[in-house]
Amino acid sequence: MIRLYYSFSILLFCMLASQKAQGEVEFICPCVYKSGSPTSAIMQGGIRNLGPEVTGDIRVLVIAQKQGSDYFLGEAYFPNRLGVGEMLPTDYSIQFPFWEYNLEGDYEIRGYLQETVDGSWVTQDEMRFVPEVFLDEATGGSGYVGLYLDGIATATFSSGMDEVTINLPAIKNTSPTDTVPPLSVHLGLFATQEYWAGYYRLWEYPLEYSLEPYEESEAVSITMPFGTITDYEYVHLSLKGTDDAQHYLWQNVSAPIPVQHRDFQVNSIDTLKDTDSDGVSDFNESLMQTNPGDAASRPDSSILDVMVLYTPGVKDLYADLEARIIHVLEYGNSALEDSGVDAVFRLVHLEEVQFSELVQDDIVLDAMIEQEGVFSDLYALRSSVGADLVILYRPLFDEADSCGIGNLTRLGFEGDFKDAWKPFSTAYIDCHSSVTSHEFGHNMGLAHDKLEVSDRGTFFWSRGHGIDGEFVTIMSYADGFSWAPTLRKFSTPNMLCVGNSGASYDCGTDRMDLESGADAALSLNTVRFQVANWASDPPDSDSDGLINFEDLDDDNDGVLDDEDAFPLDLNESLDTDLDGIGNNADADDDNDGMPDVFELNYGFNPLDENDANIDGDGDGETNLFEFNNGTDPSDSASVSNVCLKPDRVAPLPTDSSLQHEQSVYFVNPGSNLNQQTFLRFVNNNATQTDIELYAIDDRGNRSKRDPITFTLPAQGAKQINSQDIETGNMSKGIDNRLCDGQGKWQLAVRSSNPIKVMGLIRTTDGFLTSLNDVVPEEDGSNIIYFANPASNTNQQTFIRVVNTTENSGTVTITGIDDIGITSAGSVSFTLDANQAKQMTAQDLEKGNLGKGLIGSLGDGTGKWRLTVASSLDLKVMSLIRTQDGFLTNLSGMVGTALNGSHEIHFANPASQIDRQTFLRIINKDNAVGTVTISAIDDNGNIAPGGDVMFTLRPFASKQMVSGDLENGNLNKGLSGLLGSGNGRWQLTVSSSLDLEVMSLVRTPDGFLTNLSRTVPVASGLSDVFIFNPASNTNQRSSLRIVNTSSQQGSVMVTGFDDGGSESGEVNFNIMGSSAISISSE
Repeated sequence: MIRLYYSFSILLFCMLASQKAQGEVEFICPCVYKSGSPTSAIMQGGIRNLGPEVTGDIRVLVIAQKQGSDYFLGEAYFPNRLGVGEMLPTDYSIQFPFWEYNLEGDYEIRGYLQETVDGSWVTQDEMRFVPEVFLDEATGGSGYVGLYLDGIATATFSSGMDEVTINLPAIKNTSPTDTVPPLSVHLGLFATQEYWAGYYRLWEYPLEYSLEPYEESEAVSITMPFGTITDYEYVHLSLKGTDDAQHYLWQNVSAPIPVQHRDFQVNSIDTLKDTDSDGVSDFNESLMQTNPGDAASRPDSSILDVMVLYTPGVKDLYADLEARIIHVLEYGNSALEDSGVDAVFRLVHLEEVQFSELVQDDIVLDAMIEQEGVFSDLYALRSSVGADLVILYRPLFDEADSCGIGNLTRLGFEGDFKDAWKPFSTAYIDCHSSVTSHEFGHNMGLAHDKLEVSDRGTFFWSRGHGIDGEFVTIMSYADGFSWAPTLRKFSTPNMLCVGNSGASYDCGTDRMDLESGADAALSLNTVRFQVANWASDPPDSDSDGLINFEDLDDDNDGVLDDEDAFPLDLNESLDTDLDGIGNNADADDDNDGMPDVFELNYGFNPLDENDANIDGDGDGETNLFEFNNGTDPSDSASVSNVCLKPDRVAPLPTDSSLQHEQSVYFVNPGSNLNQQTFLRFVNNNATQTDIELYAIDDRGNRSKRDPITFTLPAQGAKQINSQDIETGNMSKGIDNRLCDGQGKWQLAVRSSNPIKVMGLIRTTDGFLTSLNDVVPEEDGSNIIYFANPASNTNQQTFIRVVNTTENSGTVTITGIDDIGITSAGSVSFTLDANQAKQMTAQDLEKGNLGKGLIGSLGDGTGKWRLTVASSLDLKVMSLIRTQDGFLTNLSGMVGTALNGSHEIHFANPASQIDRQTFLRIINKDNAVGTVTISAIDDNGNIAPGGDVMFTLRPFASKQMVSGDLENGNLNKGLSGLLGSGNGRWQLTVSSSLDLEVMSLVRTPDGFLTNLSRTVPVASGLSDVFIFNPASNTNQRSSLRIVNTSSQQGSVMVTGFDDGGSESGEVNFNIMGSSAISISSE
């Protein structure tokens, strides 16, 4: 069915919602569909053209439906188009092929009246037949939409059963366009009466003629040889193409027991026939199980249950919103009563929804029908509250196209609402009260009026009525009748309406008037029973005769619903902890984790959740903790947590029997989900490896629990996060956990074999940052070569200083800015044994006594190079933290080659502005010198423009991007330019000065990623310890492989997965001095 949207206009709103063309050719019934010959069926009934133009070609498509599936039965083409007002009478019949393929069971039959519109078949009307009928493939059927036998084919056998004579009736081609090619008659022996099975072919007889459209053959008799085969007692005849063996039709002509050919008849539904003249049709009396032949047996009036949704702005318009809605529905009830419609609207649900109040109503209706956004469970909600009709109210806004819109159901279905659905509408609550009744009218099959494009509903006369200048009924548009006033009535020819002039007129037009028929009241009375059964009855939980929506105490427990936490549960009314379990059934009423019995036993309040976190006996363990661990919350000597026992000595890594140790100096606590620590352990050994984890928090306190232990298989790997080590994770083989700590963690990792340990940070979108590197140590101090100034708050420098000793001592930080000037002051602080401290550039430049920092650096020019000096053995990390939570480690530096140069193996070209290469070069000497940068591109070609050179002052630093190098930048003091290359660059930074070099990538928002380091090479082998699979398209891994030799080389890549299983090999060659990148794909 085509869905049509209609708008209702009132006041100055005279614009129509966009309409779709509707069919104007329709069935005239009663109609019959019945069996014809074994290969055909007959449709009997009329059609008429209600439109202003000659129709297109017309056909009837017949479908059988069973359990939601459709089965094609055939199509009949009417020989002529219909002129304006032309009709075929109800006794008109047409015979056409019966398509029996794959039929078995009881089916409901439907007929679709279709017309060609703009070259395509469009359904203009539909009807449903009753009763359901049993259909199967037995005895015969057509396999081609245009061909059938005009009678029953028969077989006569000779006395010796060696010949058979086939009496073949006329063959009819009902196709208006297709010519049937020459046919052959086939005869076969079958084991059953089914045709679509194995058989023995007996004979073939060519007919040697074709059939033009609408042509039929003569009846003929054909004698053929015949023979019998044991157990093959059924003889089936078929027609097939002589040249292509295409199947056209078949029929049984002989069987051991004479077959009963298909014999059925179904009739169109008549929703209006009223045998006992009691005002309720036979159709509806059958539906309501009253006697259609007894006027005294008549169903009651219909209750049409309404679910109302509304947006927040509606509530702001009315002090008592429910009263306004009841008023609108009562307006509709008065209109129904005044029009002789025996039905009432009843409110069964009222709910606020968060939906836009500034979009047009057709957008709203689409969202409701498609269950989008806040309407995702609309169908389920409607069913649960027992609503037949659903409407959404919003406040009117200035740009609104109309006052409402409703989904018109069952257009042209003659009051058959079996498959009606989506009875949804929307209206502006502050428009006239008649709008709601108008939109509900659409939901129940009513159109506007004869002057509108939307002039027909479920019956062609299911529409409003009006007299120019006098009045219009509820469904009509006033603008078509000189803005006559709208009466509180639906159209009906059985009542009088008083017009604007005081004169009386019929409120409608008799339905037999094909031009002006308007009887909305009869239409509503015809469909109201079906509409009232669209949903089950609204719930009445206590069966007191009042539906829940109207009942102030739904469960009849003596507690009013608005005070009852369980208004539908007779046994519950309170839910102190709001956990959805009533206090009577809840073992823990306040949901604090301690059962009520336990709380009462120790004098706690079972309705107060706060006592769970109290440590009443002062032993360091809360009441809830003591309950969970089986200790006495009133006895300070009764504790279970080893972390809280003062005499417990924390285990030390040196106590371990595992001889290999590595450290991770930055591990965020599990509470930090935005920057989640992600640890990866790789066992690159041929045997399994045992691992132990020991932890120290930022205050220097060691975890007192036994170390966390797990085992890695040979060549295997494991990933864990902070939550796993703080709370345990049996699914990852971690059955122990750390004690609670303060701040971040340091980890000591002991292992039975050398392994690779990686500490990373993972943000919520999966981005990883390595936190393995610490800044270099020089002459007993830790040197930070990249620290942003305090003025850069978007990319904030964040420094972590870790004391790795068991001693206390003082730490002093001094700085040198980008022009080589030493900071005006210094910062010092004390670190106790194993402690760690974090500070920002703002803390260093301005001082921060709250963090225990003494002194300040003052201002500098550009970035800082910092020296962290102490007698303690320190590990220092330099990081950048962005405002959106990303963290990057800028501790690692480009390595120094044997000749003193610094080789950068990854530098993006200037054209890649979204990932811009950013170099920082620091002069460590107290001398002026020249720095030279040379380059080779990915094809191994030397930069066409030559080298780039610049001068560095004593202790000064300089930053540049790849665009400066390729294009030159005199403003930065650069001499020369590289020019353009192919792909990325390999850069060599050389100087007589003692330099440090950093290679970074900068995104447009300023975020930096450190690419200074490369995978170490040992004996021609590089181990890459983390590489995402191809399935991870969000965090895609790739390898950049650089041949630093001038000779061609060969590369072989192999791998192990996390389970230790070895991969296949990837082999390729790489040209001298060139580089390539390969991804996990």
